[in-house]
Amino acid sequence: MGMKTNEEKKLLSEQITKELEEIYANANCTNCPSSWFFPDNVRGKMPVYPGSNLHCAFATCNECKVKTECFNFAKAHDCVGVWGGRLFTWTGISKLNRNGDIT
Repeated sequence: MGMKTNEEKKLLSEQITKELEEIYANANCTNCPSSWFFPDNVRGKMPVYPGSNLHCAFATCNECKVKTECFNFAKAHDCVGVWGGRLFTWTGISKLNRNGDIT
């Protein structure tokens, strides 16, 4: 596993971009604010209450026809933010507790 050349990095970036564009073309989030899906702080316990950015993101994802593809993309590419109805953080993928808080 050596260092990738600039050309290899460019091809990989183009492949990832194409894959994401195909998902995004059919996603519910196309016209939603990015702040819903990419919170400033993705550490620790985060409340999800009606009207919060995360609540809006999850509600948008829950009805999306490419939710599974989006989740799989984020998992494969170590993304951070809300993808496929889950919050991806630097430490892992979120779970909701009984209070509706993300842990």
